[in-house]
Amino acid sequence: MSGIKKCFNKIIIILGILLAVACIVMSGRLLTGLSSEGGKESVQVVFLGDSIFGNFRDESSIPALFSKSTEKTVLNAGLGGTTAAVCGNNPRSEVVQDSLSLVGIAEAIFCGDYSIQRSAIPSRVANGDLTYFDETINDLESTDITGAEIIIIEHGLNDYFNDWPIDGAAGNTNSYTGAMNYAIKLIKAKCPNSTIVLVSPVYGRDNLSGYSLAAEMVAKDQNIYFFDAYNAGIVDSSNVDEVTIDGIHLNEIGREIYADKLYDYCKSQGLL
Repeated sequence: MSGIKKCFNKIIIILGILLAVACIVMSGRLLTGLSSEGGKESVQVVFLGDSIFGNFRDESSIPALFSKSTEKTVLNAGLGGTTAAVCGNNPRSEVVQDSLSLVGIAEAIFCGDYSIQRSAIPSRVANGDLTYFDETINDLESTDITGAEIIIIEHGLNDYFNDWPIDGAAGNTNSYTGAMNYAIKLIKAKCPNSTIVLVSPVYGRDNLSGYSLAAEMVAKDQNIYFFDAYNAGIVDSSNVDEVTIDGIHLNEIGREIYADKLYDYCKSQGLL
């Protein structure tokens, strides 16, 4: 009987190996989200967002100021002009835009495949967009995002400018809340040990309170932290000329205020 038992155990082991191989073949891209991150650079804080983070790359940027205050290594993965939501109609220009949206970046982070984003960059640069996109995608690709302690996500202003709807049905990535929920779920699945902080858009000349409220609801639904930059006293109609370059983008004074407020929030929540 012991010989039969040993033979049976060998069969079970072989079947298990065959099943694992079959799962890898059938699952394709999605299983790459579970792959090893060996050999990549480590970072403690990742910033995902639009031009509020991305357009400034020196020591006066919000991520750099946050790094200085916290003494943590950071990755500035902000991409100016990008949205959370996707358009979904799929002409070439919109595929380019969608691939660099939060949804597109979250899918790339999960799958570990940035080939779509890389193919979109030449078109973005040719159309007058900023040239740091290629460097940002390289940094994302070479960084072990799964090891980040904190992932800070900020979007909404360009969704507003593109007139994407704020609310949408579950799974509808053409809306701000649908895109946020979808992207955060992917990032949580890829980075289960990271703390996620969702940040509302800070300012945009017009009333963006709807986006702030929507971001807060997403944070509650996803059980993550929420920093309300819109109502944090960073910029409003009374000081917009003092803390912004053009009524939208923060100048050095504004970025310093923003970084300080973000630091104070993370500190108050015990994240630092």
